[in-house]
Amino acid sequence: MDRCYLQLSFEERIKIAKWREAKMPIPEIADRLSRAPSTIYRDLKRNHFDGGDLPELAGYYALNAQTMSEKRRAGLPTSPRASQTPQTAGLPPVPAQPHLGRANPFKQTGLPRR
Repeated sequence: MDRCYLQLSFEERIKIAKWREAKMPIPEIADRLSRAPSTIYRDLKRNHFDGGDLPELAGYYALNAQTMSEKRRAGLPTSPRASQTPQTAGLPPVPAQPHLGRANPFKQTGLPRR
């Protein structure tokens, strides 16, 4: 039983955006697209625009969702903050911790083994 999982297309994302704006339930959207409801929920969660300084613009937009998905597939950072390292963010580097291996309590305390 082979299954082929395909990413949502731009056309499907346009339909999702229109139907969500019309307050259609997600299970019905999934039925109309012949997709699992979890696929729709996941796409809405991953590709939701939070609005930043303009919360009234927050929502799901097909073009934004498609762009975010393509960036994720290409391995590009989805936000400017994701690409920052501690050095580029102006933070001091985190010192490396030495590897101590497995601790042996008998060697440390000097107690005899039984």
